[in-house]
Formats: sequence, structure tokens, C-alpha cells
Amino acid sequence: MDRKTLSQILAILLWMPLFLAPLLTAQPSIPAKATVSARIEYGYGLVFYHIELPEPTTSLSFNVSGYTGKLVLAVAQTERQRNVLAVVDKSQVKFAFSDPARQVNITFVFDIVTSNLTTIEIRFPIPLSPFGYATNVSGTASFSTGINVNSTFGKVMGSQVSYNATLPPASYDVIRGSTSSGQVPVGKIARINRTIILEADKIVYEDTVEILQLSNYPITSLAIALPVSYVFDGAEGLLGPYPRNYWHSYNASNSTLILITLMSSVQLVGQRTVLTLRYHTNRSNMINAYMGLGFVVTDYSVKLCIRGSLTVPQEFTTGETVTGSLQCYVLKPVGPLFQADLYPRVPVSNIVFKPSTGLSLAETVIILLVLILLLATGVFAVARIRRNKVEKAKEKVLTATTVPREVSEAIYKILLRREELLITTIENLNSLRARKAGTTKIVSVIREYEKRDTALETEVSKLLGQLGDAGREITNEMVRIKEGIHQRMNEIEKIERNYRVGRLDKKEYNVRIESLETELRNLAQKFRELAEKNI
Repeated sequence: MDRKTLSQILAILLWMPLFLAPLLTAQPSIPAKATVSARIEYGYGLVFYHIELPEPTTSLSFNVSGYTGKLVLAVAQTERQRNVLAVVDKSQVKFAFSDPARQVNITFVFDIVTSNLTTIEIRFPIPLSPFGYATNVSGTASFSTGINVNSTFGKVMGSQVSYNATLPPASYDVIRGSTSSGQVPVGKIARINRTIILEADKIVYEDTVEILQLSNYPITSLAIALPVSYVFDGAEGLLGPYPRNYWHSYNASNSTLILITLMSSVQLVGQRTVLTLRYHTNRSNMINAYMGLGFVVTDYSVKLCIRGSLTVPQEFTTGETVTGSLQCYVLKPVGPLFQADLYPRVPVSNIVFKPSTGLSLAETVIILLVLILLLATGVFAVARIRRNKVEKAKEKVLTATTVPREVSEAIYKILLRREELLITTIENLNSLRARKAGTTKIVSVIREYEKRDTALETEVSKLLGQLGDAGREITNEMVRIKEGIHQRMNEIEKIERNYRVGRLDKKEYNVRIESLETELRNLAQKFRELAEKNI
């Protein structure tokens, strides 16, 4: 072996430890570990994601390329930081933490449902691994029975998609599915109008909730979640206050679940119903104005009101209004409502309560005018008749002045409730036909309508008796409307029976039913016209 070759071998031996050292000491990359669960609630796709990282980090980013426009909300929680809202940057969802974290819980909310009169479709992105981390993912996405789904990364088993694999960084799945619109109940909360009233000893919430139907499967209940320090006071719908047996409370670990059975359910795609929820909590100078009720709402308004005055930081308000004796401060929307503690509370100060007279300015003016009139009448009567006739004159003036206004408002509301009851019944009958229900069920719905409408008729008749001739005119018109409704309901019963025994073909059946429904809707409108014309 020559000297040159020997020198080369020695050089290689000398340098070899430097090349081998990194290979000998390097460890295989440790993947992150994540669990995921997903489901549909009130028309939105919810993803609950928990990740354990191999080392602490101050940031996480996820790939949702093509679906950032569908992201409604993304919020994270770490061991030391709560409610970290995500920032969307092009195709990424980014979280930044004030302290390094190894374990992170994230909730993603996507708008995933599209529907029409016949079909419901979903496209549901599921983040599986963040940028920079291969991730061992396990978990399940669950859907209602009847939704046919497919997945890229998951294993489909009936109405579920399960995950159990180690995936490369920035992976996400897209679950696609569809079903008939009559197979599953799907709806969303289209809007909430919230009024918060600050009282001396408590904070009262009134939420007017608008429910939108996205399928042809009836939605018959609404569930809300309140913090344990809140008390649910009741609900009111288009047909009036809900009886106590229409809602039930269930205790959870840190909240109270309220399950409400709807008196006026929504049956078909595009239908809406309105429900007012009332609840309260103890008085505080920090108002949870943007408290979520457990479902996602993107369209809402919030007013903070007081019988008196208070100071709200300017960054929270957009203006002020006066409603009767209430001074109200209109608050700015901050983002989708969802969880109870998602957004900061609104501080209030300089609180001053005015003594409540129970009367609005208009009512006070009316009473003053009545008193002046009574005084003038009394002075004149004293000169002509005995004292007892003066008292009768006072009573007559008071009745004529105050009763019609109060009674008319009650009559107006009942007439609108009769309109709503008839429209709801028509829609219920349509829904039964779509599901090919038998004559017995259809007749049962008609009988239930007649029972409830008779109760409303009795209630409004008692009030109309106080209006004299004007009340009798309204009563006569109501009788004509009811007779028209009764006649057409009887005709519907006959047509349903004749169709099912083969005396009518399908075409004639559909034409006659459609004609009768149009006439009933016109009669329902007459209740509103009567209310607005005479009240």
C-alpha cells in the first residue's frame, strides 16, 4: 500500500466520528397526539380537538384550504389561557398563546349545511394535524342516522367516521354527505334580539330567538345552557306564554340545561318561529352581555337598559334609545355567540335608579287629562246633582278613557295569535301529507286547532264585551271568519277520506287541497287585518 492511499484511509478514519455522531445520537421525531370529535348542532358543524405536543409552543396553525370562508369561529384553551380566538390568514387558522403550552383544547365551528325542498347536503372540514407536527389522531365524527357520508382519511361505519392513524403535518379531512330533507331534523338559530334590564337586585335577560327550519323534518324542541348562577324564568311564543310543563331543567357539571318543547313547531324548509326566553342572575357591575346559550348565532342585537342611567365604556356602544321608562344602550356585536364565557363582560358604572311609577309618559298625560276632566265634571255636578251622581260620572269618564286602550292591546295580540295558530295548522297538515300520514292524524290536527282556537275566541270575546258597539262589530266579523274556516276544514276532511278510498284521483286531490289551503291562508290574514283596522 503506497503512502498516498494510506494517508487517505487515515483521513477517512479521523473524520468518520464527526459524520457518524449525529446519526448515532439523533432520535426519531416524536409525533403529536390528538383526539377529535365532531357533530352537527343547530345547522353548524362543531369540531372538538385536543392535542398534546412533544414540546411547548406559543403558536399553532391548521390548514383548512378552500374552507376558510366556511369557518364561523375557532377558539382555543390552554393550561394558562382561556378563549384564545383564532386569526384566519389565507388558507390557515392561526392561534397565538401568551405562554408556551403543550396541551391545547380547540373548538372549530363551520357553516356546513345547504338545503332545498328535497335534499340536505353537508361539506364538513375536520382539522386533523397542525402545521409542523405529524400527529397520531384518533376520534369520531357522528351524524344522524340516514345521512350518507364519505371521507378521505377516516373509516366510514354507518353514520360515523372514525380516525386512528398517524398523519403528516397540515392534514385535514372533508366529510361529504347528503340525505332527503324529510329524514333528519336540521335547523339553526337565525337571529337573537337581546334586551338586558339592570334592576336594583338582579339582571334580567329577554332573548327573542328566531328559529329557521332547514329540513322537512319537524323541529319540536329547543335546548339552551345557562351558567349555574342563572335562573330560567320561562318562555313565550307566538301563541302566548308557555305553561310550566313545557320546559324542564337538568343540572350539568357547570351549567343548567333547559329543554323547551315548542308549542309552535317548524315543519318545512324555510319556515320560522319565534320564542322569547326570560332568565336572570344576581346584580353585578360586570354584565355578561354576549353570553352564548350553547348554540351558534351570527346575527344578533344587544340592548342594555335601566330605569335611570348608567355609564357604559364608549368602545362597547353604538348609540342610545328610550323605550317607555327604560334608558337603553345599544351594544356593538363582537363575534358569533356560542359559549357562556367566550367574550369579556361589559363594565357599567355611575348607576342611578329612578323611582318607578309604573307609568309611561303617555299614560301619565292621559291620567292627568282624566283628572282635569273629572275635576271639571265634579265641580259642575256639585252645583246641579247629588254627590252620588258625581261619583258615577267619575267612574264613567275613567272607564271610557282608560279601558279601551288597555283592552285593545290585548285584543290585538289575541287576533294575531289566532292568525298564527291557523297558519301553523295549515303547515302541520302539509307536513303530514308529505309524510303520507293517515286520515286519523289529519283529523286529529284539525280537532286540536278547533279546540285551541275556541279557547282564544272565548278569551277575546270577554274583552270585546267591554267595547260596546265597536266590540260587537268585531265579534260579528270574527264569527264570519270562523264560519269560513270551519266550512273549509270540513271540506278538507271529506277530500282526505274520499282520496284514500279511491273516489278522487291524485291530480284532483292536489288541486282541491291547494285551493282550500289558499282560502284558509286568506282567512288567516283577515284576523290580522281586523286587528290592525279596529284596534
